[in-house]
Amino acid sequence: MRHHQVSSADFHSRFQALSQSGIPEQIAQEFSLEVLVKEAPALFPYHTKYKNLHLYSDHPFKDVDAIPILVEVHHRLSDSPIYDEKRARSAFICNDEWKEELFLGSKGKIGGRAYLRAAPHVFFTKADVKNDALLSEYRPIASPRTLTYYLTHEFTHVALGEHLGMKRFEALPKWVFEGYPEFVGLGPGYTAEKAATAYKNRDPRVHGTLAEDYMRYGLMVATYLEDHSLEELLSSPPDEGSFSKLFQALVENRRERNLNTTATGEIQN
Repeated sequence: MRHHQVSSADFHSRFQALSQSGIPEQIAQEFSLEVLVKEAPALFPYHTKYKNLHLYSDHPFKDVDAIPILVEVHHRLSDSPIYDEKRARSAFICNDEWKEELFLGSKGKIGGRAYLRAAPHVFFTKADVKNDALLSEYRPIASPRTLTYYLTHEFTHVALGEHLGMKRFEALPKWVFEGYPEFVGLGPGYTAEKAATAYKNRDPRVHGTLAEDYMRYGLMVATYLEDHSLEELLSSPPDEGSFSKLFQALVENRRERNLNTTATGEIQN
């Protein structure tokens, strides 16, 4: 039987006992996922923080490597008007495979997952904090999708849920649900022009993958926000199908503006 309510002290005590017995993973059989998410700090002994952002891991890391990452994550999140820096948020790096399978639902298939109902906690697969990299099959995931990016992306999901409430958050079309965290995650310099260039020059190996979808969604959001506010995007987002025509029109308008700017510059010169 799994417990759905427990004090933090009792949970921590039970996990310590299981760890000393050499079966720490047994904790997942004794408590509900909601409790495990809420009490996650007890499972991850290594910790540091910057302002309201907390980073936990089950393997040791150095503050000198982690703090600059959290500083940049805070900088990227602060560029979003829906980010509330007064609210604490915590990220957990699951180097132990049983924790990855528990909190991410599988091993090696996704980089991170955000939980909102139990606590504003986000969980990640293995990571190399020193080199700002999330690991896939023990190999670093290529830049620009660094650990900084993934932390910002998942924390933006949390910010969206807090801002909209769960009902509206879960009703967002996927291109907004994933596209806005992609847009914020890649930093303030991620303009529609840069997004378009990145998508055009994408690695052929990402064809048909989630990575390609996220790039497209990020481009769609970046393009939409050139001529619309974030509140418009979140309050009445067009569905992906109907947005396709609008998306093409926005791209054409941007292309015409660029051509006009170039032509004007040539005349002045």
